[in-house]
Amino acid sequence: MRHDADHDEDEDVASPEQVEALYEATPGHWAIMVLFAAWCQLERGECLGLQRRDIEWHDDGTATLHVRRQLNANTGDYSERLRSDAGRRTLSIPKLMIDRLKDHLRDNVAAEAKAPLIPTNIRGSVPLSNTRWGYVWADARDGVADLRPRFRFHDLRHTGLTIFAQEGATLAELMRRGGHADIRVVLLPLPARHDGPRS
Repeated sequence: MRHDADHDEDEDVASPEQVEALYEATPGHWAIMVLFAAWCQLERGECLGLQRRDIEWHDDGTATLHVRRQLNANTGDYSERLRSDAGRRTLSIPKLMIDRLKDHLRDNVAAEAKAPLIPTNIRGSVPLSNTRWGYVWADARDGVADLRPRFRFHDLRHTGLTIFAQEGATLAELMRRGGHADIRVVLLPLPARHDGPRS
C-alpha cells in the first residue's frame, strides 16, 4: 500500500478492544466477518466466500478453517482463483472466537454444506455482496470511538497478522497464515505493540 509522508503505521492496527467494538457494532448475522478478518487474517473476498463445509470441527472442540475460494467483487460469483497458490490454506481457528462461531452457525447459517457463512439474509443461500458489505462496514466503523476515519476492513487482517507477529510467530508462520507467496509482503516494520488475546 502507498501512503503519504504523514502516514502513521499505528493507524493501520486496531486494539483488541476496538476489534471487539467493531464486532458489537456490526449487525448480528454479519458480525462474524470482523472476527474472521482480525483473528483468521482473511481478506474480504475470502470471508464472503466461506461456506459451512469450510469449517472442520474436531473432537476436542477446536476447529480448522479451510480457505478455498473467494467471492469475486466484479461478478458476484464464487471463484477458486485466489491471489496465489499460497492463498489456498488451512488455519486453526482461535479459541477466542469458537463459541461465537458456533452461535453464528446455529442462528444464521443454513444447514447445507454449501450454505454461505455470511449470507445476505439469515439462513439464506446467497452470500452477502462485496458492495453491501462496504456499506455495513462503513456504518460499523463510524460507530467505534478512537478508530481513524479511514480505517479499512483490510486493516483488520493487518491487525491480526501484526499481533500474531508480536506474539512470536515465525516468518514462515506469518506467510502461511496470511496466504502470502511473496516474502517481501511480510518483511515490513511492525507498529508499536498492542497487547492482544492469544489463540
